[in-house]
Amino acid sequence: MPVSPMLLRLSSAIALGLLASACGGASFEFSIGGVSVEDAAVTLIEDDISAQVGMALEADCPAVPDPDVGTEFSCTATTADGAVIEFAGLIDEEDHIDLSSTNVIRADRLDVWERSGAGAVSELIGGPVEIDCGPDAVVLDPASEMTCVGTDQFGEAAPIIYTITDLDAGDYDIRIGE
Repeated sequence: MPVSPMLLRLSSAIALGLLASACGGASFEFSIGGVSVEDAAVTLIEDDISAQVGMALEADCPAVPDPDVGTEFSCTATTADGAVIEFAGLIDEEDHIDLSSTNVIRADRLDVWERSGAGAVSELIGGPVEIDCGPDAVVLDPASEMTCVGTDQFGEAAPIIYTITDLDAGDYDIRIGE
């Protein structure tokens, strides 16, 4: 792979063809069942979401002062290694919440990102590339970046850096690092 950094912007048309509805953010629904919105969200994050992303999570959800249908709220969860996952919440119906992660890509969806990125980088350098983002869910850093490893047909490896511009739509910039 070339050593000079390159940037490739994937348009929505390219990205959506492969990534639509399989991008990586996680959306979860939960029946409140008589507890506060924030307690329901903490339970959802620490039990269900933790199991689904394969990481122990410690949730923090500030009090929701006006828990009416249509109210939006946010939560965070901290992983064992200190990474922070952000959640957007919505009381979408009576006694029911919906939480969506805004900065985590589930392990079971990484292959979609790897294939899409490999196609883009292969086209960019004019030869086949395989990308490996690892086996675990990825918490995006504050710059919304995820670093994977790309290997070309000659066995040369280089960092492949995705900058996620819209997690839900699957839009990203990708560059070959040095």
